[in-house]
Amino acid sequence: MVVLRVSADDLVGIRFAMSPIGETVAALQILGGRSRPVELRPWREYGRAVFAGLCRRDPTVAALAELVATTSWVPDFVCAPPPDLRTTVTRELTRIGETPDERARHDLEVSSGGRPPAESLSGRGVARRVADSLFSVWSELVEPMWPRLQAIAEQDMLYRTGLLTTHGWSRALSGMNLGVRWRGSDRLEIAGIGGPDRALDGAGLTLVPCTLGGRWLALDPPESCALIYPARGAGRLWGGGGVAPDGAGRLIGETRAAVLRALDQPSTTTLLARGLGLSTGGVGDHLAVLYDAGAVTKIRDGRSVLYRRTPLGDALVEPGRGPGGRV
Repeated sequence: MVVLRVSADDLVGIRFAMSPIGETVAALQILGGRSRPVELRPWREYGRAVFAGLCRRDPTVAALAELVATTSWVPDFVCAPPPDLRTTVTRELTRIGETPDERARHDLEVSSGGRPPAESLSGRGVARRVADSLFSVWSELVEPMWPRLQAIAEQDMLYRTGLLTTHGWSRALSGMNLGVRWRGSDRLEIAGIGGPDRALDGAGLTLVPCTLGGRWLALDPPESCALIYPARGAGRLWGGGGVAPDGAGRLIGETRAAVLRALDQPSTTTLLARGLGLSTGGVGDHLAVLYDAGAVTKIRDGRSVLYRRTPLGDALVEPGRGPGGRV
């Protein structure tokens, strides 16, 4: 468990960001054998053959996967806090590749528990090799799905922003199901992550949703600190959602049921379409039918229209749950 000492100024500085390389590292964790929720098992099967080919061509990929899947601390130079929502993979890879070898070797040794890392993760030019290997994993395994991953992450941020608007940072962080708990007025406990306690000292905290289930702290002291956390709704990558095949899909159609399942948190038509890999017009048509049937409701939030499930919609996609919310 890590304890972050957080000041009032740090709370004001909390923001969201996205990290293509964070998703890439999370993909390596899955393929390297780290446990993930059952809904992400299909992703491991999806990537297994491509990953095996990458490892045959590039031993650094295999060494990286083994390291990030087993370490309690992802190397800092690999996963520095992303600056904003528009962070690009090129920007992140450039920073990684330009890391001085001495710094990169130190971070890799720390992540290896003080032991020398694998041969392919040592020696001169290690930072450049790591960047090149991450680019291979990104381009072959993550980039083809990036629009859907990005949409799910954006939907997660929309949901959590609603929590923050309603409850404020201190209460909302404790209720975000991230293993985060407040202890006292300035201590933020993060369970399941190793490492020494740290003071943010005005650096603020960046929250980075990861659709492939990654969870770690990313540090660039004294400038910034980021919490990478599992985004909600990753099962939608595969049309999942815990509904029996002969349930909602048979009643209202599989695509319409997938739209309804995706509304486990409020979302816009555009984000739903991107997350499900469907056309915006098609999703809009399905939402119109669901709205007329009383399965979803909608509210305007600025320029956007947010859809959410009603109790009837909950009952359709959660077997055994009635409209009153009881089983």
